[in-house]
Amino acid sequence: MLQQFLSAAMIDASVRFLQEWASPLTLVNYLLLAFVLQYLGLLAERWFLLRRPTPPAKSVLSNHFLMHFLS
Repeated sequence: MLQQFLSAAMIDASVRFLQEWASPLTLVNYLLLAFVLQYLGLLAERWFLLRRPTPPAKSVLSNHFLMHFLS
C-alpha cells in the first residue's frame, strides 16, 4: 500500500517537473540562474585566490647551514 502511494507520488512529481520544463520561460530562468551562479563562483574563486596567504620567504642562511650540517 505504502509502496504504491510512493510510486504514484514519484510519477506525479516527475510529470509535474516535465510540465514545468516544457515552458520556454522556465528554461530561460534556469539558464539565467546558471550564468549567475557561474559568475558568483568565479568571483568567489578570485576572492579566495587573492586572500590566500603567501608562503614565507626561504632563508639563505638556514639552507646553507642545513647543507653543511647534513653533508
